[in-house]
Amino acid sequence: LQTVLDWYTQTVGEPSIRVLLYKGHERLYSPASVELVSQALKKKGLDPDERRALQFFKSYLASESLSQAAARFDDEASNAALKAEVSLPWEKKKVPYKQLEVLLKTEQDAQRRAAIEKAQTGVWRDVLNPILARKEVETQKLAKKLGYRSYVALSEEARMVSLKELLAEGHRFMEST
Repeated sequence: LQTVLDWYTQTVGEPSIRVLLYKGHERLYSPASVELVSQALKKKGLDPDERRALQFFKSYLASESLSQAAARFDDEASNAALKAEVSLPWEKKKVPYKQLEVLLKTEQDAQRRAAIEKAQTGVWRDVLNPILARKEVETQKLAKKLGYRSYVALSEEARMVSLKELLAEGHRFMEST
């Protein structure tokens, strides 16, 4: 359902309403739910398949909890992008921000492309980035509330990768090639 809602926002310009997706079911993706699965993982003698299933489930709950908590920021950013307009010197009317990518890809004149990119950057800087910065602060706090050392620790668990080991492997690869 999230994908369908996002599709309508991106293609039809419908306001984003992700925040309403789990309305009335917030407890499903709560810190208490994540903690319940964490406690189940501490049981001795778990079958390896059951342990793996619980690990997947915990990561899913934590990720969805973050997604639900961040939905208001996602909605705000999507809706701000839909409403944002910019002025381009050669256009008589303001141009919708969402149209800039198309204009950028089809514009032949380098100076006009630069002006489009500058207008796009202004929307990022003044409208979208402040929203995303607030989202980042909120998700960092929530990751800790869910029992993780950091957002990175949550991400590593969800992706089943150690960033430290991945970086070391990448470095070894770069050195050997």
